[in-house]
Amino acid sequence: MKRAIIGIFIFLLFCEVAQAEEVWVLCHPDSYVCLRENPRKTSEGFGGAPCGAEMETDGKTKNGFLYVYGLAAECDRGWISSKYVVYSEPKEINREMVIRADGRVAIRKCVNGKITGWLHDGDRVKVLWASDEWAITSRGYMMTEFLAEVPDGV
Repeated sequence: MKRAIIGIFIFLLFCEVAQAEEVWVLCHPDSYVCLRENPRKTSEGFGGAPCGAEMETDGKTKNGFLYVYGLAAECDRGWISSKYVVYSEPKEINREMVIRADGRVAIRKCVNGKITGWLHDGDRVKVLWASDEWAITSRGYMMTEFLAEVPDGV
């Protein structure tokens, strides 16, 4: 009996318990991110998650895809590209904002993606949706820390 209890204790000590974590989709508002059967671009898509869709994950990743479940959709689980996932709830902004930075700010193809251009201090950009860390703008994705409200009268 003692060995069994010690065995269970050791198993629990070394076993990683997966806990659900909330995540959200951040993509262009006129689009959606494909939910797939398998973690591959060529895998059959069987649903889509629009910008702002909330889901859960146990953190399982493969080939740049994240396993998600709990979508408010007919197909409630599958693989989604991690390029369009954020860890704080995005909100619709849909207004012009100004860049505040000491240097240039990268515009990216997706969350943490390839740089496609640059913005500079004082430039303006239309922000469509934003989470605590990332925003989807009329120019692409960027980090929200460089966005500020447009001053009144300017």
